[in-house]
Amino acid sequence: MEPVVSAGANLIVPPTTPEERLLARNPFMALVGQYGRVAIGGRLHVYPGALVFQSHSVNFSRPDGVIRFEEIADMRTSWRMASALLVITTTTGHVLEFVCWRRTRVIEAVRRLRGW
Repeated sequence: MEPVVSAGANLIVPPTTPEERLLARNPFMALVGQYGRVAIGGRLHVYPGALVFQSHSVNFSRPDGVIRFEEIADMRTSWRMASALLVITTTTGHVLEFVCWRRTRVIEAVRRLRGW
């Protein structure tokens, strides 16, 4: 099945490995507002019923994930310096942040498919 919308996205997470801790202290991360955090590169796909994040194979860690629509409490856009963010809050209160330039399209597709 083809996704309704697909967008390049970086999942922003705290570092968990020695390699990621080194990357998180890269001065470039400070320039984009993500110092001390790691950007896991990949693609965010909108399917009927779920958002799916697929990380690129070149990442140190590869946290793929599925967020079912019924688990989404809120979706909004935000900025952190030069980072255009898609912020997703789940029904359990967990907050996921993605750097995503097509974030408005992702939100609109989820709202349309979910009937919001």
